[in-house]
Amino acid sequence: MREVLRIERTQFGGNYNVGLVWALETLAWSPEHLPEASMLLARLAALDPGGNSHPRPAGALVSIFLPWYPQTTANLDGRIAALEAVAKHVPEVAMKVISELFRKSTSSPTHRPAVRDWTAGWREGASDQEIDAIHERIGTLAVTTATTEPSLWALLVTELRWLPRSAQDAAYRNLATLEAGRLTDSQQSVLRDSVRRALNFGATHPDSQNAPGRSERELLKRLLERLAPSDVRELHRWLFAGWVHLPVWSPEISAGIVQKFWR
Repeated sequence: MREVLRIERTQFGGNYNVGLVWALETLAWSPEHLPEASMLLARLAALDPGGNSHPRPAGALVSIFLPWYPQTTANLDGRIAALEAVAKHVPEVAMKVISELFRKSTSSPTHRPAVRDWTAGWREGASDQEIDAIHERIGTLAVTTATTEPSLWALLVTELRWLPRSAQDAAYRNLATLEAGRLTDSQQSVLRDSVRRALNFGATHPDSQNAPGRSERELLKRLLERLAPSDVRELHRWLFAGWVHLPVWSPEISAGIVQKFWR
């Protein structure tokens, strides 16, 4: 299946993966078939090597479940149940999709059924109340998924500012007790990078309502200390690995960098 997804154009000018994604998008309009269609798209997304053809499986999932523009006739509970099943079996894909659901402000139309009446009763958009409700539910799902699969905190930490306040609070409570031993060395390294990016955002955007507050930044700093490797080379490797996200920031640091490199 990975090879099928890699093929951008067949010798006859067609494309296997686009037709497959369209078929699953069509099935997703039906509340009855949404769970299975979502699961298949998630499993395809986990195998997807990427490419220029669209839609891709992960992108289709985002379009189907967008809180402000869901493209399925399944109700809120049905959509959440389908996402929960994906999170249980393909958690990394679910986390990436959920982060996009909070941030994405545009939508692409999914393939609609031409014969079946699965779009009957569908209306465009969603009310503010519906959007808030699903944000709360998928925010909670994201935190629950990361708590169950700790390696996924690296994906979620940099996205916490998009989550509802209740989900953020739950995430920070869980991060406060996260034990480094539950992660492999490589997973700890990835999480350290994510924590530094989150701290950097808070330090460089102190007035942003989405930035972590002082107590949250202190919690993240303590987490960074718990994740610190004993090997001094590994401890400082991030300083020489491309763009550096300093966990602390000040006008003096900014002025020093400008003076040194851009004078």
